[in-house]
This record gives sequence, C-alpha cells and structure tokens, in this order.
Amino acid sequence: MPAPKNQKPLGRKSAVIGLFLILTLLFLPLVGAQEYDYEINAYAVYFEVVSPDNIKETIEIDVTSYTNLTQYVIYTDYPVENASAVLDLGNTVERINVTVRQVLGGTNAVYMTFPMIRPGQSARINLAFTTRGMISENGEKQQFTYYVKFSQPVGVFHMQLLVPKATPYSRR
Repeated sequence: MPAPKNQKPLGRKSAVIGLFLILTLLFLPLVGAQEYDYEINAYAVYFEVVSPDNIKETIEIDVTSYTNLTQYVIYTDYPVENASAVLDLGNTVERINVTVRQVLGGTNAVYMTFPMIRPGQSARINLAFTTRGMISENGEKQQFTYYVKFSQPVGVFHMQLLVPKATPYSRR
C-alpha cells in the first residue's frame, strides 16, 4: 500500500506541545514564588520579660528578595519604644533606619528602610525594641498574650519567651 501524499508527520507537532507543557510545569513554581516581592525563609520572635510593664522584643527575619527591596514594615498592636535594627547581608552589617508611626485604631507600623537587597539576594533583618501590655491578669494568675499574623507564607517560624525565675508571674 503506498504512503499517503501531502501529509505531514504527526510526531513533530506532538513533541513541541509536550516540550511546552513540560517547560510550563517546571517553571510554574517560580511564577508562584514571585507573587510576593520577597520570600520569608525564617521568622523568629524572642521575648524577654524584664517586668510586667517592660518586655524586650527581638525579631529576626531571613528574607530572599525577588525585586530591589529597600523597606520592610511590621505592624503591632503593642507600643514600640527605643527601636533599633540592623541588616546582615552576609559579608556586611548595615544599620537600618527605623520609624514608628501609629496607624489605624492604635496599631503601630514599624517602617525599616535599609540599603538595597537585590533580586536573588538573601539578608537577615534584626529588629529590637521594648514594649508592654502583653502580660495581663487572668484570675489570680498572670498570662502572656501575643499573636502573629503573616500576609504571606513563612518558611520556618520560631518564638521564645524568657521569664525571670524570681517573679510572681513565673511561680504561678
């Protein structure tokens, strides 16, 4: 039986479509990752209770930027006093300009402006300040209350609370 004339082989078109689908699936995670300007690889919060009205809070954020990143903002319902921050780029540590402003309903916005983190570059932001209002009375006991809400996924989250031994709220 003779081969049909003027008919193109089907294999080439199928291969091109298959290659396109494979490449699309391979790069799909990269497109989803770029939904945000940066990725939060790790976020850690450390609290040291100095007294019921004096808590030292330290926040460490490990980020990888997808854009030219020069600012990071944290929102908190607690007061922020004596804030200071540094940016660790691995080979250098730079001071961060920190500005605290009250926004809607008593929420504080902590604006951190720093030297540029370039796309693909990772850095660690270290913010420290004093705060209060996290310890409240619950019957005869005192309890520590804090909540964290992220606007994007976080790789690893860690929280630590240090309470001095010789205090009434550490014995209950």
